Amino acid sequence: MTAQQLKDPPSLFAAGMPVILDIGFGTGQQVVELARTFPEQAILAVDVHVAGIGDLLARVREENLGSIVVVDADVREVLDQLPDEFFSGVRMFYPDPWPKKRHHGRRLVTTAFATRLATFVRNDGWWHIATDWPDYAEQIETEILSSGLWQGGQIDRPDWRPVTRYERHAVAAGRHSTDLWFTRSAQK
Repeated sequence: MTAQQLKDPPSLFAAGMPVILDIGFGTGQQVVELARTFPEQAILAVDVHVAGIGDLLARVREENLGSIVVVDADVREVLDQLPDEFFSGVRMFYPDPWPKKRHHGRRLVTTAFATRLATFVRNDGWWHIATDWPDYAEQIETEILSSGLWQGGQIDRPDWRPVTRYERHAVAAGRHSTDLWFTRSAQK
């Protein structure tokens, strides 16, 4: 499904199910694992990586996971199609850090993005991010808190968070992961 095909997003999920936005899911392994761990949640999984989208769609079909909807699009395009306060939570595990300083402007998590995303997350909803780049973790925390619409920061790695392929690469390279958890707060 593309962003333009999201004609009536609420109708894609069972009534009353909390919907979680999973941004940039890579191969989708963690999406499937978290769907099994939290069957009471619906997941809108958004990515632009075609091979990963195919992998996730195959797993969804094989395991008959009707609570997962996969969208092939940039998340910013998807947000244009959604009603306010649509999500109970957001996950971003190992977003592209764009490690070269000249590319930092390409990083997704900015104050402007945090402000925009807050519109689509219910008050007291959450945003969980994991990264293995310490400078990006610091920037993420600064940018999100600067929006004034989120509270939180670094947390211990939750036991229930699946180990992703990117996390295994980080461990092999000697990099430590940082988990960040933010709660959507009332408007300024």
